[in-house]
Amino acid sequence: MSAFFSQIMKGSRIVWIIYGILFILSCTVTFSAMSKLALDGTSVSAPFLRHVMFLFVGVAVILVIQIVDFRIIKPLSFAYLIFAVAILGYVSVTGGNVSTGNASRFSAIGQPSEYVKFGLILVLAEIIVFVKKQEVFPTRFFYITMLIIAGILLLIFLENLSSAVIIASIVIVMLLFGGIGIWRVSKMVLIAGFFVTCIIGFAYLFPENKYKVMVEDYPALRFIDRAYTWKGRLDRHFNQEEIGISDDHILVTDKNRQEVYAKVAVCRGGWLPSGPGSSLQRNYLPEAFSDYVFAIAAEEGGFLLGLLIVIVYLTLFLVSLHYIIFKEQKSYRKLVLLGCAFSITFQAAVHIAVSVGAMPVTGQTLPLVSRGGASLVVVSAMFGMIIKITAGQSEAKKNKHQVEPQPITAENATNVPTEEDSTDIITEPIEKHLSDDELEIIINEPSASDDSQTNQTDDDDSIIIFEE
Repeated sequence: MSAFFSQIMKGSRIVWIIYGILFILSCTVTFSAMSKLALDGTSVSAPFLRHVMFLFVGVAVILVIQIVDFRIIKPLSFAYLIFAVAILGYVSVTGGNVSTGNASRFSAIGQPSEYVKFGLILVLAEIIVFVKKQEVFPTRFFYITMLIIAGILLLIFLENLSSAVIIASIVIVMLLFGGIGIWRVSKMVLIAGFFVTCIIGFAYLFPENKYKVMVEDYPALRFIDRAYTWKGRLDRHFNQEEIGISDDHILVTDKNRQEVYAKVAVCRGGWLPSGPGSSLQRNYLPEAFSDYVFAIAAEEGGFLLGLLIVIVYLTLFLVSLHYIIFKEQKSYRKLVLLGCAFSITFQAAVHIAVSVGAMPVTGQTLPLVSRGGASLVVVSAMFGMIIKITAGQSEAKKNKHQVEPQPITAENATNVPTEEDSTDIITEPIEKHLSDDELEIIINEPSASDDSQTNQTDDDDSIIIFEE
């Protein structure tokens, strides 16, 4: 039985343990947080079973990724990204299939930004490797590619600022680690930062009532409609006294109830766990099973469970970083591993920061724990890539041990060539005694060009260098 599971569960055991912990938390905490659905007169069993179904779909995705070769993943990643961007464009233009209270970024198959995020990681890794292989930096190709990525991020930005910032952060980290250069990346960051500042600044310069009048005359201004939502979230975070929150009293309103109930949930948790189902704020906190599932986990599991969740995500990133620095040698796999690990960890950090009140409301879920559909499958796919890359290192280590030369013993000593035999081989032309097949096997000192040809694989073997 252990051999059976070892064949299926390849890769780092630590990563598998992390995935198992998050899987269990996703089932228990999310089910507890869904009790508000019962108060609203909605069935809890159906949404929970749907959630569990997506979790098992995620496990299936991991197992499928393990058997797919990288030479197939690379070309498929471009087609996958085009498909994800097409869905994103469709939802941005038509509004998609949305429900009350949700932004138009939701479609019938989930959030398109989640699909785009994973596709960008795979494609960007291939682009960076291609750029670094060129003797002269392909400036035109690089900036045209960055403009295309910027256009994709713009579609996400118009509906979900936090998702656009997270994906942009992944792109920046991968570019810096890939050796593209600090100055090139800094210019792009400054331009993007200036653009975002102008959009949000517009909301501060023109009150919302004036904006609605302007939209009637200039319909093109509708693309910055979400800027007033971002402005409200920033105001509630930095000016809490104006919305009824002070040291001696708290006035709960429709605008601040998410922040208030989340903080109360975290404070009620205390140090020790109170047990599953003991949360009170799950009955009042909107989106407790998605945007604020960490607050519910902290209320029911106390400081210990909250700390465990932080350690689990941090460990995932550190294990991935260990493989990137010390074990993996191929640039493409390094970049994919970095992008997937950073995406999961950074999104978790944003979710936790919002739950404890350290950041404005963003609407980001806790990876693999919060209730979801597309997000669960995409995060599982990222885990699958992490496990696949770590499994590749395990197989390489295993094969290396298998081809190590055997020590000379009394049984095989007769097969060892003597000094006289070796002299004859050197003085006699090799072609007279060996066939063509044998010449390919017996190699003394391969040249540098031959070595590069024999070691060439489906990835680039160059070492990533951080350039300034």
